[in-house]
Amino acid sequence: MSTIRSFLRSRWFSRILAGAVIAGVLSLGSVLEPWGTATGPGRLADDGKLHVIFFDVGQGDAALIRTPTGEDILVDGGPDTSVIQKLGAALPKDDRDIELLILTHPHADHLTGLLEILRRYQVRRLMMTGVVHTTDVHESFLKEVRNRDIDTETPRAGEVVSFGETRLEFFWPLEEWSGRRVSETGPGEGGGLNDTSIVFRLVYGQTEVLFMGDATSEVEEELVVSASSTLVSDLLKVGHHGSKYSTSRVFLAAVDPENALISSGKGNSYGHPAYRVIKLLRDAGVRILRTDTHGDILATSDGGKIDIQTENEVLASESGN
Repeated sequence: MSTIRSFLRSRWFSRILAGAVIAGVLSLGSVLEPWGTATGPGRLADDGKLHVIFFDVGQGDAALIRTPTGEDILVDGGPDTSVIQKLGAALPKDDRDIELLILTHPHADHLTGLLEILRRYQVRRLMMTGVVHTTDVHESFLKEVRNRDIDTETPRAGEVVSFGETRLEFFWPLEEWSGRRVSETGPGEGGGLNDTSIVFRLVYGQTEVLFMGDATSEVEEELVVSASSTLVSDLLKVGHHGSKYSTSRVFLAAVDPENALISSGKGNSYGHPAYRVIKLLRDAGVRILRTDTHGDILATSDGGKIDIQTENEVLASESGN
């Protein structure tokens, strides 16, 4: 893996890449064959591989992990109910089970779609921090969880959850947030609930995907100290929708990703992703994937490498726009 990454960052690769872009023949990921419906990439193949779909849910986060052994892990649910159609299109028609649901933190753009998920699917296990947040949507979510008596856990740094050969390695939070209230900072700034986000790495074989929730650079600094040797990942799910308050240069160097995925809404009012983050990723030679331009994005791993497929075919030279 390190040899490949060194080549990807070499002058020879840069020259090859530049020539391909000029020739207009380099595409950022091939289009799925077939995508199936307008709401998702179609049924996931039962091929013994790891599949991760990052759903285009607008200004929010929602991702489905389907393990090689058939378990379904849903990470967040987006700002509305669009995740319902996308999930229904991706999973087998008779599959109504979610083996694990992870709510990284209770902001509405990660939480709202999960209400209908609880009502329509059998959620076997829930992981969340339990931090106090008194919005109507969060209170309704907690009520649904109680009514369905869902097994609920609060993961901590160092915990590992395995599904066959697939592992979830939890890096954050370092402390217990259950039952505690967190003050938000100023409008549009980082910190607050964002920094209670569950951060974990998905590992299958020699491939890794790092999920950052909405964690800001303050959390990243802590992770570089506490988990620097285990942050390296092929694909980085960029923190906080590409906000200027996340993705520091030091953190990016520690992760050393080949691909960076940003989940944000087209024309959103927050200015996500920030130009600083895009430039930083470009300068590091990282391939940029964005739900606001690429639509749904599917990462597939055979344990040796990750293949990326996108709903909308976009030239590599356009991926940072």
